[in-house]
Amino acid sequence: MTLRLGSSLKGSSRSVQLLAALLYADPRIAVSKVKIPFAWLFRIAMRKPSLQEVSAASCGAPPGVWPMAAGSTRALAPLLDVLRDAIALSRSLRITDGETVIRSVAFVLQTSATLNAALREENEEILQRSLPEARRATHGEVPVAVASIAEPEAVRRAFACADRVDESPGGYCVTATGELTAWFAAHVGPRRANIRENQDAAWAEVAGDRVVFAIADGVSTSFGSRFAAWTSVRAAVRYLAEQAGAEPSAFADAGEVLRRAAECAQHVVGDCLLHALAHGDEDTWATIRGRETLPVSSARRLMENTLSRAMPSLGPAFATTLVVGVVDPPVARRAGSMVIMRIGDGAAEVAAHDRSVRSLFAVDNVETVISSALCPGVIGSDSVSRAEVVVTQVGHGDQLLVSTDGLTRGHARSVTDVLRRELTPAIFESLDKTAALTVLAAAASAADRLPPTDDSGLFEDNLSLIRISVRGR
Repeated sequence: MTLRLGSSLKGSSRSVQLLAALLYADPRIAVSKVKIPFAWLFRIAMRKPSLQEVSAASCGAPPGVWPMAAGSTRALAPLLDVLRDAIALSRSLRITDGETVIRSVAFVLQTSATLNAALREENEEILQRSLPEARRATHGEVPVAVASIAEPEAVRRAFACADRVDESPGGYCVTATGELTAWFAAHVGPRRANIRENQDAAWAEVAGDRVVFAIADGVSTSFGSRFAAWTSVRAAVRYLAEQAGAEPSAFADAGEVLRRAAECAQHVVGDCLLHALAHGDEDTWATIRGRETLPVSSARRLMENTLSRAMPSLGPAFATTLVVGVVDPPVARRAGSMVIMRIGDGAAEVAAHDRSVRSLFAVDNVETVISSALCPGVIGSDSVSRAEVVVTQVGHGDQLLVSTDGLTRGHARSVTDVLRRELTPAIFESLDKTAALTVLAAAASAADRLPPTDDSGLFEDNLSLIRISVRGR
């Protein structure tokens, strides 16, 4: 049974070998105390659990979140300690699935406990050969046991960001060269839409000569979506800004960097969900629930189901769309570029200096159901893997506009044309630092001025935008 379920490390993936090498070599990781049969772990690995499912289990999530019900809590405790260490190490190794974590732990237990001398010798040789590479990947840092999978600093930042600059007064940034200027804002939308709260979020930062940005639309039917939208844009932009400062070649494959930024945002949102399940104090719940009136007990079930998918008919909690991108300015005779990635819906347009407008993504002006979303668990991971990536050139005098789908509602034209040529022409061209929020407020007011008989649904949703201007020659 042992060889059939686990075989040997020789046939396992390189990620499994690297993670197992770190676990096996660290004397602080007490695998000898784990009494759970490793064959049981191999069976669980065959179910291909997500990293969030394993994380939830390692934090003592309730039964049903992930199949850990084997033996008493006391018997499981040493295993959960090892799992938490394995998950902490997995980040440095860029491991994003729970199956690899479980399989690595199972191989370590198998190698430690097997009576098959040949198998132990073969596995230990692979582990020893893999250790130098594994340590280089983690910069030699092997963490001590952690109390929670949630990264304390990332979670702390997420729960501490109560001040929403994008909601008031709106954001503004400009590169040191003055080649790129960005405005961003989010707004609850027109009064006639009767929306309880703003579930959109937007953020942009200067990163060297670049502008990096993200915009999100929290899924209205998802618990905690306002919190998820704000957390995801901040986490994604922070990741991109850090990468931009790391080394000149960091954005050689910008599409892959954007995907990793989305993965980072998903991990932070997932860690926040786990933190809320483990530390459900009133301040925490007040931060994530917004104006939602759902009882805490029901909210917990939705959050747990997001990880376990025990009830597939229920949508995930902490769900949001995400559009993330990076803009490089033109240099000498070389055109600038924008690389942008979309999960869910959202609009992105380039208005050239000749006033022509091209859309980068297909936009459905009527459909309100999204097919993918960034959220904890397998749904979020699948959505990130299927994200749309577009690369386009930008030139001097171009205007880039990224928005959530609220600004596409009720008309069939480009968002840029509707705002610049019809509703808010003077405001749209303004260089004021609060121009983005002023444009959204004007758009909401225009919708509210429509006669009661108008059923176009113009802008009847939360509204958010990011406008990036490329300096003319």
